[in-house]
Amino acid sequence: MQENKLVNRLCQLYQLTLVDLNSYEWFVDMRAIARRIKMRQTCRACYNRRMLKGFWERIEKRRAQALLESVQTWYATSLSVSEICGEALHDLALIQADIGTVLDKADRKLFQYRNDASDARLEVRRHNPQLASQIGEVTQQVYELRNLTAKFLIRAQGPSPFAGSRTEGELQAAYYERALNEAGFQARNMKIQLDQTIRTMWPELEKLVRQAEKALL
Repeated sequence: MQENKLVNRLCQLYQLTLVDLNSYEWFVDMRAIARRIKMRQTCRACYNRRMLKGFWERIEKRRAQALLESVQTWYATSLSVSEICGEALHDLALIQADIGTVLDKADRKLFQYRNDASDARLEVRRHNPQLASQIGEVTQQVYELRNLTAKFLIRAQGPSPFAGSRTEGELQAAYYERALNEAGFQARNMKIQLDQTIRTMWPELEKLVRQAEKALL
């Protein structure tokens, strides 16, 4: 409404200039109107800048929260699955028990793991593309370790790994040795290398986590 009045006044002044270009009224009013328009434009620009700044800050906080949650979850789950597999690869009691329970424990950890890994890789890529690539590689290795561990457990049980009764004595020992040669030793080495890789990555991941925590303050 105010701007319409200003425009009408400008039109009136324009008509005045057709009569007297040197009119003092025209000069005074034009200068006042110009100042008011400039002031409003400045206020709008400041408001727009504040609005955009606030909008961008909210986006950055959401990204920081996403990075914080996804990286920490991915890191903890990676080590947890590796630990579960490591126990299964070395504990003879677990091998002789129901292997379905062991595999189910790992699979529960992996249920949301791929989504967490994808989120972590996406957020980390904005800061460190090479580190994001490592997250993808480690994620794949975690799944490979789980599958190799499952192969070892199944081989160690003999021809009927999910049967109620278990083969005992020398025959069981033979199945165990064969399982180690076919998958167990490879899985153990993979577990060691995987743990080293994950822990080597943590210092760089921790820097990003600390930055995210500061952004949320």
